[in-house]
Amino acid sequence: LESWGGDLDVSADHYRRAVAIEPDDFDANLGLARVLSWKRELSGSIDTYRRLRDTHPDDPRVLLGLGQALSWAGRFAEADAVYAGMEDRKIEPIQAHMGRARLRGWQGLLDEAAAFWRHVLRADPGNLDARIGLAYVNHWKGLDRTAREQADNLVLDHPGSKDAKELQAAIRLGLRPHTDAEAFRSSDTDSNQVE
Repeated sequence: LESWGGDLDVSADHYRRAVAIEPDDFDANLGLARVLSWKRELSGSIDTYRRLRDTHPDDPRVLLGLGQALSWAGRFAEADAVYAGMEDRKIEPIQAHMGRARLRGWQGLLDEAAAFWRHVLRADPGNLDARIGLAYVNHWKGLDRTAREQADNLVLDHPGSKDAKELQAAIRLGLRPHTDAEAFRSSDTDSNQVE
């Protein structure tokens, strides 16, 4: 039901109908919450995830979805509380820690984000998302040589990863010279001609 050919409006309508027929259908409600978040109808998504959390307080899909929707809504303290609660209760603690790392990055707390990503990598050294996250943080911090090496290694280790290739392209784009020689030459009004 989630994709319906990529049409989120159609998918949301189908989930809404399924929930209207069977209001307690966990899967239909979870699907609706996800699709609403993807459509950026975050208020409806958050409300649906919270209702699901009331009846399924330990389901990681519900908690991770709620944390993500709260994050996208810019409600960082609430999202962090969801993720911290998951860690405390040992519910998908690595995923929760990654959620906290993303939150720190979105808030511009890059040193904290890097520390969270490193914690994840200590627990799961091959975690692709954590390796990508740490490379992005290094890029945002201006540590482009380190980030470029990380991105190049990621593409070598995971040649089929679209995310690794996007990271590599973003870092390489950031390393390119940003001056446009033609624009610079045509804007030269100093009259420093050689006679």
